Amino acid sequence: LADRQLPIASTVGFPLGAGNSAGKASEAAQAVLDGASEIDMVCQIGALKGGLREIFIDDIRRVVDAADGRPVCSQTRKSSAGPSGRGPRARAL
Repeated sequence: LADRQLPIASTVGFPLGAGNSAGKASEAAQAVLDGASEIDMVCQIGALKGGLREIFIDDIRRVVDAADGRPVCSQTRKSSAGPSGRGPRARAL
């Protein structure tokens, strides 16, 4: 593997996604500086379930902006995946 460049992913907002958006954006920005080629974020699913759609979207937007063009994938944890209990789930943003 010495002659290969492997992609590096970093997770922000782990484990529950309930942290504030500024903190997640800061984590993402630092991960980029540290060489991450992809950011996996745990979303504020509680905000979405609570009808706070704008907060949910702003949370994602801040991390995407901090990722500086790198791909961002969102995740929900099993404990917050809803009645089906089929988490974790991931989606590319």
